[in-house]
Amino acid sequence: MNPVVSIIVPMYNVEKYLHQCIDSLINQTLRDIEIILVDDGSPDKCGEIADDYAKLDSRIQVVHQQNQGLGPARNTGLSVARGEYVGFVDSDDYVKPKMFEHLYQVAQEGNFDIVTGGHDECMTAGVVRHCVHPLAGKSYQDQNAILNIRKRFYGHWQRKDGKIYLPVSAWRSIYKRKVIADNNLFFREILSEDIFFDLDIYKVINSIAYIGTTDYCYRKEGQPSITRTFSEKKLDRYRKVVVLLKELAQKENDSECIVRAQCHAVDRCREYARLINQSGDSLKNRKRYLKNFATDQDIRNCWKSLSLKNLSLKQGCFHWLILHKFYVIALMLAALK
Repeated sequence: MNPVVSIIVPMYNVEKYLHQCIDSLINQTLRDIEIILVDDGSPDKCGEIADDYAKLDSRIQVVHQQNQGLGPARNTGLSVARGEYVGFVDSDDYVKPKMFEHLYQVAQEGNFDIVTGGHDECMTAGVVRHCVHPLAGKSYQDQNAILNIRKRFYGHWQRKDGKIYLPVSAWRSIYKRKVIADNNLFFREILSEDIFFDLDIYKVINSIAYIGTTDYCYRKEGQPSITRTFSEKKLDRYRKVVVLLKELAQKENDSECIVRAQCHAVDRCREYARLINQSGDSLKNRKRYLKNFATDQDIRNCWKSLSLKNLSLKQGCFHWLILHKFYVIALMLAALK
């Protein structure tokens, strides 16, 4: 008999947190699971720790591979998964005991293709914020309604969404594995791979449910993260994200998707500015980093013709400063968040 849920955990350089992560999975109240630990060429003892756990729990399978990145490591897990549903957990995070029971129970009752919950933001001292999913308590079995939700993955549009962001992270959901397999879906090797995966799968699903639990514990401190540290090499990674979103939006035959992708490009610029501020580099260098981003022609094309009216006040002020080359003031504004 195949397990009802396969839980895929890519591992890279998280030895400090791995025990808590794996312990939280083997102690799930939903017992009929398999845990797939993908050692993505980790330079620390993650692979050894995983192998030790596999000797103690037959539900654990370990795959060792050369370092390829988060998306490809998840794809490796998908290639060996046997569960009716699949879920993803980042190895520096952990989950509450009933997370997969809660998700699977709803999936089973409604035969949903995806079930999505919320999360808690956690630090050593405990939970610092409960993040209930904005659509909690709602379910959809109409493809047009699902496609309307899908549009929001292209980016936050202030005029349409107000202050409510729709979060996109694969670790908050379980997905019907048959849907993934039948449509040959996979994670791209790109920054923010979750956005593109959900854009792909929401296009082919027939049903989804959102629940009010916050069972996933997202660690807010201590771990290295590509989204929290600055490097000049990240310019290319950010460029690839905004350019691909723009290309996909242009294929949608829906102008709203294009506007959202433009807004997303502005948000990426603000995110990049915040990373620059965290670099601790000189003001001269920080100004140069932001200028290089803001004057990159591919990136500029992604927000070309965007009206400031489609942005929030803070977004609009930041974007105006960028367009008029007030990079130092833009860095100061980005630091206010």
